[in-house]
Amino acid sequence: MSGLNKYTFLDHNISKSLSKLVLPLGLLGACDSLWSRFTVDDPNSCATLGGNNPCSDQQTCNFNSGKCEPKITQPPQGTLSFTSITPGSLPLSGGPITIVGSELTSDTTVLIDTGSVSGIVATADRTTLSGVAPRAPKACVPIDLKLQRGNEAPLLVPGVFRYRFEPFSIQPLTVFPAVSGLQVSQLLLAQMDGDPVMDLVIGHSNGFRILYAPNATGSLLSVSGQRTGMLDRIRVGKLSGSGNSDIIAVQGKSIYVEACNSIGAGGCVQKAKYDSTITVRDAFVADVLSDPGNELVAIISDNVAKGTVSVSKYGSPQLQAPQVVFSAGDDIVDASVGDMNLDGTTDALFLVTGTQLSMLPMLPTGTQGIPQWTPKTYNTLLGRLSAPILGNLDGDGVADLVTYSPSKGTLIVAYGKNDFASFVAYGSSQFPPGTAAESLEIQLADANCDGALDIVVSRRDTPNGPFFFLNDGQGKFGSTLNRPDTGGTAASAGGPFVIFDADGDKLPDVLMRSATGGSGLTLGRGKIP
Repeated sequence: MSGLNKYTFLDHNISKSLSKLVLPLGLLGACDSLWSRFTVDDPNSCATLGGNNPCSDQQTCNFNSGKCEPKITQPPQGTLSFTSITPGSLPLSGGPITIVGSELTSDTTVLIDTGSVSGIVATADRTTLSGVAPRAPKACVPIDLKLQRGNEAPLLVPGVFRYRFEPFSIQPLTVFPAVSGLQVSQLLLAQMDGDPVMDLVIGHSNGFRILYAPNATGSLLSVSGQRTGMLDRIRVGKLSGSGNSDIIAVQGKSIYVEACNSIGAGGCVQKAKYDSTITVRDAFVADVLSDPGNELVAIISDNVAKGTVSVSKYGSPQLQAPQVVFSAGDDIVDASVGDMNLDGTTDALFLVTGTQLSMLPMLPTGTQGIPQWTPKTYNTLLGRLSAPILGNLDGDGVADLVTYSPSKGTLIVAYGKNDFASFVAYGSSQFPPGTAAESLEIQLADANCDGALDIVVSRRDTPNGPFFFLNDGQGKFGSTLNRPDTGGTAASAGGPFVIFDADGDKLPDVLMRSATGGSGLTLGRGKIP
């Protein structure tokens, strides 16, 4: 038959004997003519019915020839691609993840730095793949993702997600002797000496000190500022044209500009000064004029002369006479600046009076003249609020606002995508109502390394904090505070603090006032429990 190898019998006598079978066999249209040859099964043929198939997994049987031939792999229907992964971070224990892309099939293998993703399930349209990521021994570092469909070339997606550092754990604290015996009132991270490593500016009961590149050793190079006595406010910015950041110190009715470019000998040098006739609330460095360089934006206010905002150009030894750009008509009790368009530069000034919160855009003017700023009032219903801070909380690329209502004992979040039109309150019984608008220390930092800014708070007037409102990645924080108690020493210093990676292990650490709320400075090293 046509599907079989054939043996031919050439004996004509046999051929004649078989001629009687012509009519019955002629009815089998699928068979070859048997007049000239006769066929039987070949035991070595892959087409033998009921026999052993000699073809391998990479071969296929040609039923016409009976021979094994290489498989021809059909090309994929489309190119494998990656779009996103959800969530962008996982707890150390691992968990479910969802991958979005195209041509994601159930035979796609998914590998990450810590192992393979199990339980792979693909949707019918091949756009989504789900699975379970394994436990991880490390956190807070970008993790690569590798997708491979069958034996095709793998698709590598670098640094696509991370394992979170949670819960936040404070391990043994290192004491910094440089400010031993001094009451710490303010902590600022800034680049003070031109290198990319962050330095620490410490405001204390007798002026300020700079710790260069603070780390977990407690042994640091530092310099002390020239100003002595308790400072009302310290700000950092490039004003004097020295190339490095300057210290702007507010003390009573005076503003001092000090350049601290030398480590060790030399220390800080006073470059400029301004003496007001009334109280100076605050001062910020910002580029608000069209000419080159930054200016000083001073908030000058007391109960007699109602609050004003003035702009002063740099001059040495005296700052140039400030020119008023805005008058609040009421006493300004608190102020802050922020980056509204998230381009890395200061462009908005927030003012708090007894009844309202206002924002003034600080865009440079088109002329050499002094601008006249028009404020926008965001809230008049919640009573006095603290000066807000800005950050992108919900990942939409628009700055959001965080402030505090001491009369209600709640944090207030307003999202920028609706132009701060609505205020969302996050309350806790652990924060009883305060008496001053500035009673709460607030910072935005990614405290658990999930890629989203968290709200970290502590009381300025009592040893209480820091506490962590952890962001869910969508800008929602819930109403429960997270204390750093698990696996280490609880932080309860209260007052000023900063969060940064002090020891280079990619985990966040907390630098704060001593646990008693009194003198000195301590560092809580974040470690995985």
